[in-house]
Order: sequence, then C-alpha cells, then structure tokens
Amino acid sequence: MEFNSKTTDEIVKNTEFKVKDYNKEIKQIEKKINDYRKLLFEIRKQNMLNEIERDQYNFEKEQYEKEIHELSVMMDVLQQKSNKHQDYEKLRKEIQTSVGYLTLKFR
Repeated sequence: MEFNSKTTDEIVKNTEFKVKDYNKEIKQIEKKINDYRKLLFEIRKQNMLNEIERDQYNFEKEQYEKEIHELSVMMDVLQQKSNKHQDYEKLRKEIQTSVGYLTLKFR
C-alpha cells in the first residue's frame, strides 16, 4: 500500500480551514454578545434616568438577555467543535509521523 501525501495534504487543509472557520464564527459571536451587553447597559441607564417606560425596558431587557444567552450557547458549541477538530488534527499529525517512521523503517 502506497502512502498518498496529496490526499493527506488536502485533508490537512480542510481540517485547518474548519478550525479557522470556527474561530472566525466564535469571534463574530463574541462581538455580538458584547454589542448586546452594551445595549443592555444603555437601556438600564435609560431606565434609571426614567427615559424609558417600565414595560418597554422589561421587554428590551428580556430580549437582550435572551439573545446573549442563545449566542453564548452557540459559542460554547462552536468552541467544542473547534477543540474536537484541533484534537483530530493533533492525532492526524501523530499518525502521519508514525506512518512516515514505519515507511522508512521497513524499506
């Protein structure tokens, strides 16, 4: 059986791309969470200054908190997937090193 490095290189690129993709999505979600936290801060400030009606404040507060929670859950899931892909990448590299060693040893 011959070791096909071209196929392995393609797999590596795809795996690395997925990890970068997850990290990009995680950063976007972190930004959204921070934006919602700022908005939440603003409506709290408006509420303290009596610039917004209580019902409106409660509605907006609830919506922002819900969005923050949902985004946090999404971010946790993406982080787990990213970690899993990084573990696969580490394992793939170890296997590739071992196969390379065995290929050289048994020539």
